[in-house]
Amino acid sequence: MSYIIQSDNPFASTKLTEAGREKLAKGKLNFVSWAIGDSEINYDREFLLDETTVSGSSIILRPKDKQPGLKYYITKDGSTLNYSFNSSDIKCIKALVVNEAKTRGTFSGTFGNYTTRVSDISNYVRYSNTITNVAGGTNITLTGSGVEEGDFILLKIGYSDLSNTTPQPHLWFKVQSVAGEVATVDRTLPNVNTTNVTYVLYKGGELYNNGPTSMSYWDTGTLEFNSSCDITSDDVPLWNMNNTYSDDLMGIPNLNDYETYIDYGSYDYVGQKDNYLYTDDGSYDPSLMILHYTNKTISNLYGEYIYVDQNNKILKVQMPDLMYHRRDFGGSKLGDEMGMTFISDSELKSEGINNLNYYDLIEDKTLIASSDNPVTVGRVYPDLKIITFHDQEIVAANSYKSNRNWTLPKMTLTAVNPTGDGALASNSTIYVSYTLENTGVNGIKEPLPCQNITSYTNNTSNTKDIQFTIEDTDLFPYMRDNSTSGGFYATDFKVIYQIVTAGDKPTSDNWKFINFTSSVINGSYVDANQLEVQNPLAATPSFVLTSTNTASSTPLDLANTLTLPTSQQPDVLQFGDERMFNGNIEAYIGATIYKTLFRVNINSSEFTYTTNTTRSNNNLENPPTIRVSDIGIYDSDGDLVIISKLSNPISLVSGSNVMVELSIDF
Repeated sequence: MSYIIQSDNPFASTKLTEAGREKLAKGKLNFVSWAIGDSEINYDREFLLDETTVSGSSIILRPKDKQPGLKYYITKDGSTLNYSFNSSDIKCIKALVVNEAKTRGTFSGTFGNYTTRVSDISNYVRYSNTITNVAGGTNITLTGSGVEEGDFILLKIGYSDLSNTTPQPHLWFKVQSVAGEVATVDRTLPNVNTTNVTYVLYKGGELYNNGPTSMSYWDTGTLEFNSSCDITSDDVPLWNMNNTYSDDLMGIPNLNDYETYIDYGSYDYVGQKDNYLYTDDGSYDPSLMILHYTNKTISNLYGEYIYVDQNNKILKVQMPDLMYHRRDFGGSKLGDEMGMTFISDSELKSEGINNLNYYDLIEDKTLIASSDNPVTVGRVYPDLKIITFHDQEIVAANSYKSNRNWTLPKMTLTAVNPTGDGALASNSTIYVSYTLENTGVNGIKEPLPCQNITSYTNNTSNTKDIQFTIEDTDLFPYMRDNSTSGGFYATDFKVIYQIVTAGDKPTSDNWKFINFTSSVINGSYVDANQLEVQNPLAATPSFVLTSTNTASSTPLDLANTLTLPTSQQPDVLQFGDERMFNGNIEAYIGATIYKTLFRVNINSSEFTYTTNTTRSNNNLENPPTIRVSDIGIYDSDGDLVIISKLSNPISLVSGSNVMVELSIDF
């Protein structure tokens, strides 16, 4: 824009000049004096204006980066051009600007009525359709999809559309190779050949490789202006997700044959997990989900930081595909809706000595039992504009490799006196988890075991047996006792454990399991009620690890179950290979503006001279009233560092005092 658009309310358009920006970059910017001018005033016209022969103010150019100095000056004596600021003439004000960010993510709609987005994120989605030919194996026919190697497939089991209305398994697979329209995926597909399955085919690779290509304003590599004037016309609608691991997944029997955690897909982020975002407290938390908004757009779409306050301006993480075990359904034990919301808490906390600020990320209390307190599952780092989940089960349910989109409750362990030799020796620690598997021909294949692992250390001098129970009742709302009513089901219940010397952590290749299915089976399927309700006071409680059953336990092998990549298969889907967050982020964004105010006091009776050649300084000739069109601010070197132009020139009527307030934001 070249000229200032005139307004009924006069204003000053103020800009830091190129000289001012250079001095700011060098740390030498200061403000010492001011000058006023009438550089763009033609007093022949102003004479006619005073005589009401013409109307309207003179049109003034907007201030420019490479602003020339004032051409004409208005002065007191015809020679002094600049006037010093008093100490009270310059003030700095801190202001906060808050706005609601556009909701970004893979879903449209509102909570309880979400639909998976497809057409409006075509940069990232290759195709979607409904099929019925998912019959196990590793091959799937995707007619007309244009599938390519490296793509990701989301299978919405039991759906004939893109809605998210009923709890159903939602599983991710990676396309490892393509032959015509047949894609070979990373592991065994579910056998649901008579069931509708809607699939969404996402393009592989990093999100930013499929999004806008606009880069930074200044190409520092080539010092060219080819892209210096680019603007972002495409909004990046999705958030990135990187699940990073600092330990091996449990259940890999021979680490020499398989990828270890340093080969996992997001190991590059381990510096944030263990060093920067969290302080290692010695707990066994091998994974961390990091959500971030990384793309090539040059627009700062989330401002300077994510804004959170105590007045309902909170961040929300929506996971419409998640079957969350702690969600409450108004007294009903049957989970008939899918999805969960996690929100930022209101208390600002800090990590480390450098005040790395964060808010706890907690459960939305309106979606859990009223008697429960919201559990902390992660953090929101407002200044870093990232979100983390340290709850191991939420990380697992969002993994592309886990074979499940549901979370599982952890166990509670109690030491009891054995009838003979105990399972847990003195000065030893036992780590315990479990898995609910479907070992039948049909349905979904074995999922990742529960990742919320419980431990108990025997600090006594005697051996102990370990009694275990599910931590509470009503924590399997999505578990069914058949294969036809949504949710998930299991044919086997296996307890996983490892015993180590107290103070040591478990290792991937030493996990074992014991099959406890007979204690919880009802017909062909595991009964959630029997799984939840165990009587520890029974004469022979069924949920106990003893020296007898641990002696006959079986080594856990998830490498084959989940088809984990060997050390020679870097392109096969691995934990940590996730790149797109399958959910929505709702947030408020904030920016802190430091506004410098300049007060320029003009006594019209003193400023009676101008160097403008269109006006005479001889008052006997009755010249037109002097009018201020531009104000310059100078530094201690006498350089023009700020220029301000007035939308309507100010008339310096004799006998009046004029105070002009200029402001510039930093």
